[in-house]
Amino acid sequence: MNMTVQQAAPLRGRLINKGMVWSGEYGEAAFTVPLFDEYLRREVSAPAYPPRKNADPWRG
Repeated sequence: MNMTVQQAAPLRGRLINKGMVWSGEYGEAAFTVPLFDEYLRREVSAPAYPPRKNADPWRG
């Protein structure tokens, strides 16, 4: 994910606090949500599309 340990640590902590990640041992982590790791891999590798010019749902 191209992050340093210092950048990833706060994110890891927030995921643990939310209950999405479980850490049993030092340096180990596991997702508590089934298939969440596969979802993240898909999202990270997905192309970023520019936002639509008219994002107002009432105007179409």
